[in-house]
Amino acid sequence: MDTLIPTDRISMAAPAPSHEPGSATLQARLREATEDDRPELLALHRAALVSLSLGHYTEAQIQSLLRHVPTLDASLLADRSYLVAELDGRIVACGGWSARIPGYLPVFGQGCASPDKARAPLIRAMYTHPAYARRGLGRQILAAAERAALSHCSQALELDALLAGVPLYLSAGYQPLGRSSWRLPNGEEIAIVRMRQRRSQPKSGMRIV
Repeated sequence: MDTLIPTDRISMAAPAPSHEPGSATLQARLREATEDDRPELLALHRAALVSLSLGHYTEAQIQSLLRHVPTLDASLLADRSYLVAELDGRIVACGGWSARIPGYLPVFGQGCASPDKARAPLIRAMYTHPAYARRGLGRQILAAAERAALSHCSQALELDALLAGVPLYLSAGYQPLGRSSWRLPNGEEIAIVRMRQRRSQPKSGMRIV
């Protein structure tokens, strides 16, 4: 089952940051996500979408994303291809990869020729808690997900980026392939950027513990 963010108390109020953005890089403990992490992951996804998407999408678009788009495919946990970054036992960032068709594509009416596999392995569900944004955690998760994906396949990785994530992926050596406007069930349209990894991009030496 693909998981929608609970909508009983969706608020557009951004959480107050506990770290100043742009300050020293944090070094987190990385590990595989488990099913027990699901509630904390969904809360993190919601906080990131609400806070970090403002300025890139309207409040109506963000509310529509929260209500209609599954942010955590069950296959990411089942395939053990989803990672979390922890600080003091708290999950502060997450992301992974998959060769399966993302659960969000049918929501946007995006078809795919294969019933199970995407055309290229995709970096998936990259989120950083807004209280820890711009502290290097996204790069750590991305580098670890890239290494894990490339240990299973030889294809260049791709991803579907929300606008807030584009600067991170550009800085990590991804190239935009095109920008599309995807329509949600309630008629809201969301700008998405498909990006592909430059294969010459060097990888970090970050180790999963």
